[in-house]
Amino acid sequence: MRVNQGSSAAAIVELGRQKGYELVVCTDCNVILVDRKYFPRFGIADNSLDALYKLTCYQTWLFQGFDGTLHIAGQKKLIWSNIEIEEARIQMLPQEMRSFCDKLT
Repeated sequence: MRVNQGSSAAAIVELGRQKGYELVVCTDCNVILVDRKYFPRFGIADNSLDALYKLTCYQTWLFQGFDGTLHIAGQKKLIWSNIEIEEARIQMLPQEMRSFCDKLT
C-alpha cells in the first residue's frame, strides 16, 4: 500500500500550467491561479513560487505524515542563532517504524 501525503504548491502550480492556468497569488495556505488569457492583466513579471511567496512571519510548522515521519515548513532556522533545523534530527520514530502503512496490506 502506498500512502500519498497531499500536493505541494509546486505540484499544483505545475498541474495548473499544464491545464492553461498561471499563478497570480501565493499565501501561507493557498495558491491562486487564473486562466492564462487573463494573466497579462495582473502585470506580474515573475510568477514563480519563489518570487510570489514571502514568508510573513517567523513561524515553523511541524507536520506529521501518514507514515509517522515529521516534516517542517516555514522558518527552517532557529530565529536567534540562525542554526538550520534538520528534519532528520527531529524524528521521533526510527526509519524502520515509519513504514507501518506498508505492513497493513
